Amino acid sequence: MKSLAMVWLIGCAGSSPPPPVAPQPDPTAACDQAVGHLVGQVTPDPLGDDERAQIRHVSAHVVQHCVADGWSATTLKCLNDAATHAAAQACAGTLTAAQLHALGDADGPRRSADPHELAVIAVKQYAFEAYPRWAVEHPDQACPGALAELRELTSFDSDLDPWGHPYRVLCGASLPAGVKGLGVQSAGPDGQLDTADDVRSWD
Repeated sequence: MKSLAMVWLIGCAGSSPPPPVAPQPDPTAACDQAVGHLVGQVTPDPLGDDERAQIRHVSAHVVQHCVADGWSATTLKCLNDAATHAAAQACAGTLTAAQLHALGDADGPRRSADPHELAVIAVKQYAFEAYPRWAVEHPDQACPGALAELRELTSFDSDLDPWGHPYRVLCGASLPAGVKGLGVQSAGPDGQLDTADDVRSWD
């Protein structure tokens, strides 16, 4: 993993002993702190157990990229200082194009040869990443009017699943028993909903 540690370039003068080396920051701890603050700005309240688990999953994903992709001290400070959702979103501007690409998995999942894997990625991202963000931006609405509203918060460029069929969005009264928030379903390769090959966000 790349390190966020700062490298100090200090010249030696004469025979004086070198200055003590400052301890390097732990990149994982720094990323945990910054992402934790970010989550506090974008998380709707109150949350159920399922939503909390989803937020933890997404947070772990972001921390992993923060450490592995070497987010700068500038980015971490921006996230820690952000006092609003809009301010936190603006911090994305401090990431490099490569870091944004890695974080959003732009084009990466689409290169997979397994359409089932692509469908799993899509339904999970819509339900557990895009929907919570949409809910924060639309506190007066329980459900999006169409999948396109969620797609704008993802890297996807189509509302169709890998087999060319539209995803089904379940929200409010249409949610299956035990599912909270929002569910997204692909009809799978047979194109028929509610059959054995369906791919569902709540599975």
